[in-house]
Amino acid sequence: MSRGAKIAVGLFLTPIFILVFASFGLLLFDWNWIKGQLAEAIGASINRDVSIGRMDVEWGWTTWIRAEDIEIGNAEWAVADRMADIGSLDIAVELSPLIRGRIVLPSVAVGDPVLAFERDGSGAVNWSFAGPGDEIAGAVTPDERDEFPTVGQLKVSDGRVSYRDAIRDMNLTGQISTATGEAAESDGLTLSLDGSLAGRDVSVAFRGGSLAHLRESDRPYPISLRIAAGATQLEVEGTAVEPLAVRQLDARFQIEGATMAEIYLITGIPLPDTPPYALSGRLAREGAVWRLTAFDGRVGDSDLSGEASIDPSGKRPRLQGDLVSGRLDFDDLAGFIGAEPDPDESANEAQRAAADDESQGVFPDTPVDTERMHAMDMDVRFSGREILAPGLPLEELEAHLVLEDGRAMIDPLNLSVAQGRVDAALILDARPSVPVAELAATFEELNLKPFFTDTEFVNEMGGRFFGDLKLNGQGASLAEMLAAANGSGWLGMRDGTISGLLVEAAGVDVIEALAVLVTEDARIPIRCGRAEIEANAGAVTAQRVIVDTSDSILLARGNADLNGQSMDLQIEARPKDFSLIDMAAPVHVHGPFRSPSVGLGGLDPLPFLELGEAEDVDCSALLAGEPVYVAPDSRM
Repeated sequence: MSRGAKIAVGLFLTPIFILVFASFGLLLFDWNWIKGQLAEAIGASINRDVSIGRMDVEWGWTTWIRAEDIEIGNAEWAVADRMADIGSLDIAVELSPLIRGRIVLPSVAVGDPVLAFERDGSGAVNWSFAGPGDEIAGAVTPDERDEFPTVGQLKVSDGRVSYRDAIRDMNLTGQISTATGEAAESDGLTLSLDGSLAGRDVSVAFRGGSLAHLRESDRPYPISLRIAAGATQLEVEGTAVEPLAVRQLDARFQIEGATMAEIYLITGIPLPDTPPYALSGRLAREGAVWRLTAFDGRVGDSDLSGEASIDPSGKRPRLQGDLVSGRLDFDDLAGFIGAEPDPDESANEAQRAAADDESQGVFPDTPVDTERMHAMDMDVRFSGREILAPGLPLEELEAHLVLEDGRAMIDPLNLSVAQGRVDAALILDARPSVPVAELAATFEELNLKPFFTDTEFVNEMGGRFFGDLKLNGQGASLAEMLAAANGSGWLGMRDGTISGLLVEAAGVDVIEALAVLVTEDARIPIRCGRAEIEANAGAVTAQRVIVDTSDSILLARGNADLNGQSMDLQIEARPKDFSLIDMAAPVHVHGPFRSPSVGLGGLDPLPFLELGEAEDVDCSALLAGEPVYVAPDSRM
């Protein structure tokens, strides 16, 4: 053989010998020799301490890697010693796709994993691997389904997982595993957790599609989620086009519970205390915005429908909504002011217990939840098209709530009442250390008769009311705000009548004491009337109360203590004609708001014989707030 031929054969055989000896070297190589360096490299990429107990590799076009006793350290602030302990990890890797930059794993089996996820009070999470290796850490977390490795089959056995959230006061523990069917695509991830959320029992059950399904970006990924927190039950069934980022979600939801206030536990949406409710509709996510559309259901005895959206991307989550109630039971709105609904109607157990507490005052003393008012911004419109309010002639309600950084404003707050209107604006500011409230309301042409529709006095009642009221107060609850209220208001009436039977129902001879004439149809005709009040630190004074009846002028003076929830009012009369009355004395109304007493005398009594001096009041001037002449009397 020539020298050139020998060189040619040598050049041909040399790489073959190298490959053969390299293969034998790999077969004989013990990967446990470098497991420390490998663990250190992995740990550096995720900013965690990583250790591997044992490693084995079986080389081939499909290479099998087995690692045992894997430990992944935790964030420095975390409670658990380690973020993950994995008993065994078996991975099959196809080598040829790696040349094209694709990761294909025909099989992944995880045995006995113990995973601990945590979020601290500042919002930091231990599954974020950001740090000096930010770019590398970001690279190992796929955001899109196409970036997820192709996994033929995933098996997770005997997995345990825990989640601790300091912000939500949540502690959960449970199991994680895969459910395997006859076909690979029937494999699905299942997760079940139990624990506590803000002191209430909570359970979470999740089921997703297979890993193969997760990789196929052209197919929506099926998800099923059930959460039970206290008495609240939430179910979500649907699909997500980008499940890893929870984008393009399209699902049906059902939620029910004892009070909508507990929705805050699951969603962070601050809602008032309500009677039991049940709602269902569609849940979608577009980009960062969650949308609830075409939902309907019931809250207490009221129906509720509409749509809403939640955008969590700002400084605070923002809720926008347009809600409608076709038949609104006004009693179901009691929770908006901290009051309790009628316990004989739809009410939860806590509301029934509060309603049975006889020590409660007239004004609700439920504290304003300032934390919840700062949790989310809101822009919500509400319409109640038909209102059910026994004893109150309410017809329609329109309200627009805007909550920004702890300051809530309802403007307008419009009510159709007794064939008239009440136009109001309400502000509740929870930014100061002690909340502040302001109310401005205008009353227009309210008819007196509808207030007595279900009584025996309805036929004798009539007249129109109008006026306005402005109040402000500071306190931890509505009761405290009223106890410190400042402001003023007035109420006028014209062309009215009041039932003499109603006056007699007071239990004393008020009609004779006030020298008013009752007509044959048991009516007391009233030409006009006006009352003015001033409030100073919860003390309300009746400054100027004048009622002009057909035969006498009634004058009143007195005060109400909004802190003590009591009143003391004196009413006297100026007859327009000479009258001889069997008993004549001032009428005294006094005592607690819940059960005031009505009596005669006890103050400056009227004389036995009263000479009529009074004349008709100038009603136009009186209702305009101008001075009017009333016959003088030294006793007033």
